[in-house]
Amino acid sequence: MNGFGSAIAAATGQRLVWGLIAVLMLLAAACGLTGYLVYDYMDNARTADVAKVQGTLDKLLLDQANAALDDTRQVRAAEHESVSDMARAMVDLKKVINDGQQRQKKFEGDLRSGAIRVFVPVVPARTAAGSPGAADATGAAAAGEARAELAPAFASALDGITADGDAYIEELNFCIDRYNAERQRAAELERRRAAGGTGR
Repeated sequence: MNGFGSAIAAATGQRLVWGLIAVLMLLAAACGLTGYLVYDYMDNARTADVAKVQGTLDKLLLDQANAALDDTRQVRAAEHESVSDMARAMVDLKKVINDGQQRQKKFEGDLRSGAIRVFVPVVPARTAAGSPGAADATGAAAAGEARAELAPAFASALDGITADGDAYIEELNFCIDRYNAERQRAAELERRRAAGGTGR
């Protein structure tokens, strides 16, 4: 009887040990699974955060690239407009200068042919005492203001000086106009940039 009871106790003890071992194994498996699930969740969360940050960074870089591209387009458009305006202004300037040269050539031809004669006022001849002679004064009074005709070559030279001066003035005005136009264009471009490139 004692031997049978001891066998039963031994078998019961073995089942208890194996039961405890099974419980421990189940607990270990549960802990492992829980750890895996927690790690997976945290890993997914980190991946989502990284993706969100990356998406924000990508959008920022894209916005910056688009802004730079828009600035480049505006600068190119301003350059194209500037070149076009310069070309038109050069055509106008050349026409003005050419018209002046044609007028000067016609004037020189009229001087050579005698169609145009140039006179300048003169002071009557003076006597030895330094005062106008009576005859000269009487003649000047009778004929009005005393005048002398310029030689055609000299008159043409004077007209050439005047024509050159007119051409220089036209070129100077051209430079001033172009400077003001470019400064205004640069200010407008800067205003558009400040407004976000919308042109408002």
